[in-house]
Amino acid sequence: TLPYVAQGANQAIEDAIYLADCLQRHGTYNGAYQDYYDRRFPRTKRVVQLAGMMHRLYHSDSWFMHRALDMMLSSVMKGGFVLRQLEQEIIKECPVSLEKLSMQQQ
Repeated sequence: TLPYVAQGANQAIEDAIYLADCLQRHGTYNGAYQDYYDRRFPRTKRVVQLAGMMHRLYHSDSWFMHRALDMMLSSVMKGGFVLRQLEQEIIKECPVSLEKLSMQQQ
């Protein structure tokens, strides 16, 4: 993906978690890889689409697109709607629940 949504490391970690889970649940590599693909594709597609949208905003010659980008980034910085939507996407789609992680750390 393009480096516009800072998701590279996050995606790699999620990939590893999903792949380990799929390999553990299935008796064959083919079954595991198909399950992995089915589970990862929708989220990966959304991240790539968001990166593409950010690329178009950043590199547009349109003053309107630059104003939209300014408004969006301002909303993120102020903790507004856009930030809440991004947080929801990250938390909702995380392959490991926060509760599970906190229990493992204790």
